[in-house]
Amino acid sequence: MRTTLRAVSIDPKECKEKGNTWLQRVRKHRDSDNKRHNHIHFETKQSYELSLLAELRFAVLAAEAFRIAGEQCWYDSAKAYALAASLSADQSSKALFYSEAGKIAEKMDNIAFSTEYYRQAVTAHCDALEFKAAALLIVRMAKNYAKHDNLSASIEEFEKASRFFSAAGMVNEAEQALEKVAYLLGKTGKFVESSKTYKRLAMSQMDRNTKIFNAPRYALRSAILLCVDASSSSPLDFSGVQDLIDEICKKDCRFIESRELAFIHDILYAISSTDLDQFADCVYSFNEIAELDDMMLNAFEEMRENIVSNKQTKQITRRA
Repeated sequence: MRTTLRAVSIDPKECKEKGNTWLQRVRKHRDSDNKRHNHIHFETKQSYELSLLAELRFAVLAAEAFRIAGEQCWYDSAKAYALAASLSADQSSKALFYSEAGKIAEKMDNIAFSTEYYRQAVTAHCDALEFKAAALLIVRMAKNYAKHDNLSASIEEFEKASRFFSAAGMVNEAEQALEKVAYLLGKTGKFVESSKTYKRLAMSQMDRNTKIFNAPRYALRSAILLCVDASSSSPLDFSGVQDLIDEICKKDCRFIESRELAFIHDILYAISSTDLDQFADCVYSFNEIAELDDMMLNAFEEMRENIVSNKQTKQITRRA
């Protein structure tokens, strides 16, 4: 038997009217309950819970109707979902409705509006001991902040997400969030803080010995970001970089023979000798083997400018 599919046209105005009708039913129901409270209490706890469930159902139906009505009613839909969340006694359901409100507010490109609901959803997830769900929402907020170029807020949220993933026993996800923190710190020019975070990731990987191939990459990033800071010092001071290298080699002797350590030594020599040609060759050659991302390229550009400055200082000193 063949099934015939027919297109269904949606009238936004009709959907909006339905939404308003459901909201009016919520208000009438609440007004009726308030009048009952003025005279008698609910006969049983069950009758009170049933009353709340009715209001919750009306609020959800209103939110869905507004959502279907389209962009012009998204604000009303978000508010209705938030109302449903406030009426829900179950923390998981409360978190779900606040999350829906946040997603709709997010579509409106109103980050403050969406974040307000996401934070309430996170609180409800925590009350329900649902740390994984809470962490995922925090990651969503962090990405939204990054999309709006608020990198400091994004860093803060990714740090929170890492802690929540840890609480949920999700070590890999916790480290992924922490890697985002390290990357964004580097992007904002906080090279020393970024280096410390990458070092923390490298040590964690070496302790677990489950992703040993990631450890040299994190160690490299940590050392190079310290080199940026060291290259701007006067006189040049690589003691922090050397201490980091010694600590990593002590933790994992395989790092001694790694291409990453050889690259770090080449970079240190180029900085010390203010040899821009060698510096450029080193970076180019390593990038051919393991492509560097924009944050690392920015760090190398900062380093190159420091080398140029150091070279000019040397030339002035010789002439004097």
